[in-house]
Amino acid sequence: HIGPYTFLNPAGAFFQNNNSILETFTSYIRSHILPPFPPKTSTTSTSKPQKPIKYLIDTYSGSGLFSITLSPLFTSTLGIDISSSSIASASLNASLNSITNATFTTGDAANIFAEAKQKYGDGDGCVVVIDPPRKGCDEEFLKQLLGFKPARVVYVSCNVHTQARDVGVLVKGGKEGWVLDGEKGEKEGGKDGGYDGGMEKEAEQGGEMDGGNVDGGGMGEAKGKGRVRYRIESLGGFDFFPQTGHVEGVAILQRVAENGEEEQ
Repeated sequence: HIGPYTFLNPAGAFFQNNNSILETFTSYIRSHILPPFPPKTSTTSTSKPQKPIKYLIDTYSGSGLFSITLSPLFTSTLGIDISSSSIASASLNASLNSITNATFTTGDAANIFAEAKQKYGDGDGCVVVIDPPRKGCDEEFLKQLLGFKPARVVYVSCNVHTQARDVGVLVKGGKEGWVLDGEKGEKEGGKDGGYDGGMEKEAEQGGEMDGGNVDGGGMGEAKGKGRVRYRIESLGGFDFFPQTGHVEGVAILQRVAENGEEEQ
């Protein structure tokens, strides 16, 4: 049980391992997942007005923890996982909790946002939640994420080192040589800036830190017309693993407009 929600999880499947902190953890994400200010609507602004955020895309969704606990905030939530057994478990949990606005689908790793694009169009009205395994996200996933251009990203991780590496990629807008969906022409640069990490600083328990200057491990800033990047809005840490050197990190990222202004 997590607050008012009930979850069933098959033996051997992944689920967050410290139930005593899950309600605090999900409440924190619930209070930070949407922008702190209403979307801009002024026609005098030089930045593109942001659509209201109505949709949640829960990648690496597993048994549906985030899709279900965050569902009251959104018109629709879509959980995606490459494991068909996880999708079956998530669908059962949604039914157990009488959640009617959450759907789940088995995703193709080569085109993970295919159904999201069909349902929601572009990423303007979407938040993407990422909760990958300890190894973090692979490059193909990050390329697809940047190509989808969600308004906000919530990155949850039990390994803050790979989390920092991946957040560095999103802050830079990719890596030199990457070509994303919708971009034309040959790859620029040609020098791979590396993907070995950079910032390896753990967030303190319950703490927050504002900023956007993450070193992506020597990456050059990606180039490309219409390329988006992200700004770190906050970082928080949760003590899922008491008396160890590990912490569960939560990074909240806001998309930055093409002219460099923050969209909100």
